[in-house]
This record gives sequence, structure tokens and C-alpha cells, in this order.
Amino acid sequence: MTSINGDYTQQTNGSDGLASLQNQIANLQRQCADWQSCVTTPANEKEKIVSSLSEKIQTLQHKVEQVQQVQPVAGSSNLKNETAPADGVNRPSTDPFAVSGSVLNTSV
Repeated sequence: MTSINGDYTQQTNGSDGLASLQNQIANLQRQCADWQSCVTTPANEKEKIVSSLSEKIQTLQHKVEQVQQVQPVAGSSNLKNETAPADGVNRPSTDPFAVSGSVLNTSV
């Protein structure tokens, strides 16, 4: 997952790539938190390391955003546009969890 110099290189296609990016971000965030709480490292060295880790996190977050823009929303690839049927007749939703016309009363 990481090379000798700490650069993260992983294929970012598909959900495996997205999950990999998210795992890399989580790992870097943990490392960043560890360095921030380290009391034995000189402040200037710690600041450089944390800054470098933060830059890597931002780069990976940008990649996540790019992958999410390219990937279709789960389950939507075979859906048709249901906003207006071709014949103009409004039909009830076939979604068993759809809420029609009224707001659910959530007060107890």
C-alpha cells in the first residue's frame, strides 16, 4: 500500500479503489493525530510531518471526490427517469418505503 518514501499509490477504479482511498485517509489521519500528540518530537519537526500528512490527506480526499463523481450512485444504474412517465399518467411509487403526500408524525 505504501512505498518506501510514504507515497500512497493504489488503483482508484470502482468501489475497491474508493474503499482503499478511504482506508488510506483514515490511516493518515491516525498518523497525523499521533504526531500531533507526540511530546518527544521537537515542535518544528512535528509541524513539518503533520503538514506533510495533511497535504497527503487533502490529495486523497480530492481523489475520493473525483471517484465519487465518476461512479454512479449505488443501485441507480438500471433506473429510468421516473419524474414524468411517457404517457403523462402519475402512478404511485413501487417503492415500499416511499412516503406519499403526508409528513410522518415523529412526535411521541
